[in-house]
Amino acid sequence: MAGTNRRPWRDVPERYGPWQTLYKRFARWEVDGTWARIEQHLQIRADAAGTLDHHAQI
Repeated sequence: MAGTNRRPWRDVPERYGPWQTLYKRFARWEVDGTWARIEQHLQIRADAAGTLDHHAQI
């Protein structure tokens, strides 16, 4: 399923390429820590800009 909205990967718009490729990339990035690094980078930037809400919950 794509993301947290529980939509099937096959429903991803065709403009992003084959859903199988997207799924494999998403899964690989989860395993190798890419998503965690992206999140950390965005948090650092938001904190430096004073826009990070330390009380926000996901």
